[in-house]
Amino acid sequence: MTVLKMHSGAGWALIPALALMLAACGGQTEAEKKGEVAKSADTDVTVKIAGGDMRVQEGVSQDVVLPAGLAKMPGAKALRAAQVVGNPGVGNANTVEIEVPGSVADASAYYKAELARIGAKIEMDVEANGNAVLSAKAAGGERLMISIRNGDAAGTSVVGVSAMGTK
Repeated sequence: MTVLKMHSGAGWALIPALALMLAACGGQTEAEKKGEVAKSADTDVTVKIAGGDMRVQEGVSQDVVLPAGLAKMPGAKALRAAQVVGNPGVGNANTVEIEVPGSVADASAYYKAELARIGAKIEMDVEANGNAVLSAKAAGGERLMISIRNGDAAGTSVVGVSAMGTK
């Protein structure tokens, strides 16, 4: 059994990404069996957490908009998107996952420039083992997390953009 403990701070930015994984799971999890998670449809999950329920809605559209006014890298293809609403004390959270042409380094450079364009302050910039992670605070107060890894198709990367504290 895996137990997740989330504290205040940047760790909450992981909730949308975790929600995407939860929504994508098939079958019934231990949490569902215990009534801690209610799956009402393949794209709509409610998780019981301290202070209330957290609802995760997942879907994908090629018209998906990235959080905080970030522009999609040219040639991007939407893979997944999720919104978490009703997260007590933190606000809403959004995650979008896209496939982009180019290397992890190309995508990292593009999104660093995008963060600068929207006036976000980069607080973490890590590149390791062929992956990259950027963490930033947008001018409007949103916490942004961008994770980049090699894509499944040759010459592509997968970019996950999460925003926490959205209205």
